[in-house]
Amino acid sequence: MVSSCGHQKRGDDPKRKADLQSAESLLEYLHETREQTLAFLESNPIRILEETRSIPEGYRSTPIDHPSVGWIFHRVFDHEVYHLGQVNTLLRLQGITAPKM
Repeated sequence: MVSSCGHQKRGDDPKRKADLQSAESLLEYLHETREQTLAFLESNPIRILEETRSIPEGYRSTPIDHPSVGWIFHRVFDHEVYHLGQVNTLLRLQGITAPKM
């Protein structure tokens, strides 16, 4: 089953903070999500990035009508990079050398 944003449904909603109480559960969920994303990209032709989807419930930014799958991937990537910058800044503020990416 494919959700409205184009990914394979697992039969449950995305996990939230309350569901991910340990570093181990968070890393496991990150691994599962990346595997699902890679499987989606590998099993679809590149033109899938041009198809449009609806924004899932819970999207908290400026609404956009009919975003492409490519736009959604770009937005998720930007969001991940943003948080990577936050983590690196926090590490450096504590005198810890951030890992090279």
